[in-house]
Amino acid sequence: INAEYMGDWATCLPSFLCPIFQTSLNQAELDGRDVSPVDVCSNLNLAGLFANVWRDRQALRSKYQMRPEPCTDCFATVFCTKCAIAQNTREIDARMGVGQGASPVTGLSYRVQDPDIHAIPIPAYRVEYSPDTKPHSHDLV
Repeated sequence: INAEYMGDWATCLPSFLCPIFQTSLNQAELDGRDVSPVDVCSNLNLAGLFANVWRDRQALRSKYQMRPEPCTDCFATVFCTKCAIAQNTREIDARMGVGQGASPVTGLSYRVQDPDIHAIPIPAYRVEYSPDTKPHSHDLV
């Protein structure tokens, strides 16, 4: 998991502990409506969850004119589902201009360090290091 996500517990915690509900919230937010029991039921099996996480990523790309990355999205959806859900949530929050306060998707309080950087397809956040630490080769800057 990217170090940036470890500090964003308000997005990661629901994505990892309640992926079905978080995906349902993301779907409703992208569609501009309230979450319904149908959203939750459509995510109860793995095939439905994968399909809806994929749909959310494609909806984000289409809505915000982002470059298509079908292979990356497929890989993230199938092999890193919970991280993909967290990325989708962060992207929705960032695009809605949430910088500090309560997330419209999760309702939890958090702070986005750099709302101009978007998570899809691969996290590429600016990570600030103190003078006594060095960046790791796996950190994307």
